[in-house]
Amino acid sequence: MGLGETEDEANRNHDENLLRLLEQARKANLCLNSSKINLRKSEVRFMGHLITSMGHYIQEGTYESPRIS
Repeated sequence: MGLGETEDEANRNHDENLLRLLEQARKANLCLNSSKINLRKSEVRFMGHLITSMGHYIQEGTYESPRIS
């Protein structure tokens, strides 16, 4: 997701940011696994979290409060 007043502007901003990120990774000799990259998704689940255009949420049932003995 990028920033912009319209969806087209946000997509262009996203693509520009992505290209800069990939260039920085290349300069640092980092290898990215293309099968793990999620592009243009309306929501992404990551380590018990749900990230959407509306915000960031902890997924139900993935978090337990610490127990005091």
